Amino acid sequence: MVNLDYEELQLVFNKWSQHYGVIPSSEWISIDGKSLKNTVSNYDNAKQNLISCVSAFAHQRRLVLGVKMMSNKQESEIYVVRELIDLLDLT
Repeated sequence: MVNLDYEELQLVFNKWSQHYGVIPSSEWISIDGKSLKNTVSNYDNAKQNLISCVSAFAHQRRLVLGVKMMSNKQESEIYVVRELIDLLDLT
């Protein structure tokens, strides 16, 4: 996974997940980011640059609705969560 194009993965996954239609307003959605282990070089250094995957998960469907990749030195997770909410039209 070291040479994986994370932006391309994000685009392909989000295109695939759009085939599952409209998200009902009653659906519970969780959004969270997780760092990718292979991008962490020194786990005890708070200032390192790593890649995270922020995903939106639909509980009733048990399905990830969309993902957004981020670099922690370039963006904040809060900003990426807002982008994902807009992308999935969850407002």
